[in-house]
This record gives sequence, C-alpha cells and structure tokens, in this order.
Amino acid sequence: MSRVVIAAMGTRGDVVPLAGLGDRLRRAGHEVAVATAEAFRGLVEPAGLEFRRLPGDPEGGAQTEAYKQYFEKGHSSRTLKELIPSMVEDMRQMGRPLAEAAKDADVLLTGFPTEQLAYQVGLGLGIPTAGAFLVPLAPTGEFPPPPLPMRSLGRLGNRLTWALAAEGARMFQGVVNDLRRDLSLPPTTPKAVRREQHERRWPILHGFSEHVVPRPRDWRPGLDVVGYWFAPMRNWEPPARLRDFLADGPPPVYFGYGSGSENVAGRLAEITATVARKAGVRAVVSNLDVDGDDMISVGHVDFDWLFPRMQALVHHGGAGTTALGLWSGTPAVTVPMFVDQHFWGARLVKLGASPDSIPYQKLHRQKLDPDRLVAAVRGVIGDGSYRARTQHLSARIQDEDGPEAVVRLVNQLAAAQGVR
Repeated sequence: MSRVVIAAMGTRGDVVPLAGLGDRLRRAGHEVAVATAEAFRGLVEPAGLEFRRLPGDPEGGAQTEAYKQYFEKGHSSRTLKELIPSMVEDMRQMGRPLAEAAKDADVLLTGFPTEQLAYQVGLGLGIPTAGAFLVPLAPTGEFPPPPLPMRSLGRLGNRLTWALAAEGARMFQGVVNDLRRDLSLPPTTPKAVRREQHERRWPILHGFSEHVVPRPRDWRPGLDVVGYWFAPMRNWEPPARLRDFLADGPPPVYFGYGSGSENVAGRLAEITATVARKAGVRAVVSNLDVDGDDMISVGHVDFDWLFPRMQALVHHGGAGTTALGLWSGTPAVTVPMFVDQHFWGARLVKLGASPDSIPYQKLHRQKLDPDRLVAAVRGVIGDGSYRARTQHLSARIQDEDGPEAVVRLVNQLAAAQGVR
C-alpha cells in the first residue's frame, strides 16, 4: 500500500476538490494524508484522511490591510506590489513544513500555489511528484494567463503575455533556493526549472472538463485535462430555517462572492439586497449580513444540495463554485473579484451558460455597477437558453470521471517506486 501526500493550499474552494481526490485515492487502496492549513482540518479528517498541518491561514490572510487596499483601490501595479512581501513570506514559511509533511510519502501531489515548493521537495527527497491543478497555468497561445484580468490578444500576444507573466516567478526564487539548500540541492532559476519540467514531462492533471476548457493544442505532453474533482460535504444537513425559506416561495437566486468578499462585506451586502429586490427575486446570500422576508443569509452550505434548488446563481467565478454550478445545471452571472475568477466568468459567457461577467472593480477604482447586475439577473432568469445550455454541459460533465485519471497516475508513480 502506497502513501500519498497531497499539498493543498488556497481558499476553501481550492482545498475541497483536492480533499475529494484524497477520498477517491483512499478508496482505491492508498494511504492518504492532506497537508493544508489548520482551518481545513474539518474538510480532511471526516473523509478518513490524515491531516498534516501547514502554516498560514489562507482565508484569514485575505483580510490583511494589503488585501483590503487591493479591493478598495482597484487592480493596479501599486496595489499588487504591496501584496508581494506578504505573498513571499507566506511561501517562505511553508517550505520546511511541506518537506516534513512529505518525508514518508511514496507520491506527492500538489495543487497551486505550492507546486514551486513541492517540486523541489520531490527532487530533494527522491519522491515522484505531480501537479493537480484547478486552473490552466501552462503557457498557450489560446488564451492569456487566467490570473490576469484581460482579454485574448491572439496567439502571439497571448504567448508574449505568458512569457512576461513567467517572470513573476522570480519573486519567489530566493524562497525556492533556500529550500533547495535545505534539501542539499544546488541553486536554480525559474527558467531552468521550466526547462527541466518540460524535458521530464513533469505531469500535471487539470481538474476541469474538456467541455469547459478544451486542452490547448500547443501544450506539451504530460499536461492533461481530466474532468472535475467533486467532493460532497459529509454529514451536512440544511438548517431548518433554510428549508423553510425554500419551501415558502418560488426558487431563489443564490448570491455568494467567495472569501475575498469579506474585505468589502458591507458594500456587497447593500448591493446584493438592492439587486435582488430590483430584479424581483428571492435570495439566498452567503456570508453577508442581509435582512428581509425575501432573503436569507447562510454560512457554508453544501452546493451539491443547494444549487439545483436555485433559479440562478450570482457568484465570484471561483474555480470550485463554477464547477459545482455547471454540475448542477444552474445558469450563473459572475462577479469576479481577483485572480482566475475573471477567466471562469468569461468562459461561462463564451459557453452560453451566462449572460454577463461583471467585475467587482477595474482600474481607477471603478466599482461594480448594480444596474448592470440587475439586468444580468433578469436576463439569466428570463431567457431559458442559459439554463438549457448549462444543463447540456451538466450532462456531459457528469459523464466524466476526473478522479480516475489521478488514481491511474498515482498507481503508475507508486509502481515506479516499487510500491503497490
């Protein structure tokens, strides 16, 4: 029996699918440990997986002053620059604990953003590693880097943007080389690591559907799109007040904006209440303080259970929320806050599963337009084509078995180590 360690950092939406992979690997006969933040212990242990602690509080960390300024002042080089020191320090604190968490592993799987460290840990400890990504992060001419809120610039322009974005890895190079020194490895550079991974065909499996993002034709071998990794919440029962609310009227619209929304919770709560009432819909609102007979505020809920009961969704466009919305067949309007959320929002529009993607903010402090959001909510409900297209995608997605590809790869990597 092989021991698999999964490095899973990020927000809840990043960790849940990787915990789901761990559950599938456990049921396939592997011993599985998930290395993640203390905040997510409750996602790991109920699934029968071993919890191994990594430092940091990814969701709480998004409430720092630097992040608050980022949300208040908009996307600019200055606000991004102010985030860099905390990002580098978070990565630095994670290196040695990750090496400790992986020291008895036969296979090490890593999500983003721990892949830079996990790859080095694998080299230093002689452990085969593989990426398990929820977002396409390998260069391609087919679209620009998902973390950048920008439109396609054509194949050449997109390629150039990826090359420029790759230079951002340099800010972590001191952290990477410090870890390599601890692992008795010589210093390296981001370019050398990329070349080495290309030559070795370092495997990265992507946990989304080919029907949502087809595998780019110019990707190197070893980069594969395998289908979504879903992980239902265990022993979850809907609160009686939520059941009563759903039974007391027509299907509502779900409103939820992810962990970053806490930086602007007051404003978002006000906008949400205004939009729901102008659009004439009842609302289930996640983690915001709203009041009224036509809306209810909820904490963490099981989207598997909730989304099929919704008329439509208004969400931030996080990879996990987008996946579960598509799986449920419920059309959406996205309000991207940052990083890859813009990518998924635009993708839903392109697929015909959403009428609009409305950024919370742009440059120069331009804020979310409530009237545009009202129009989008009315449109997604009033035009049945959005639900029809989303349900068509749902049927295709549910025919896929994304975790099985991960099980096959882990079996191969373990067998190469002489472990079965």
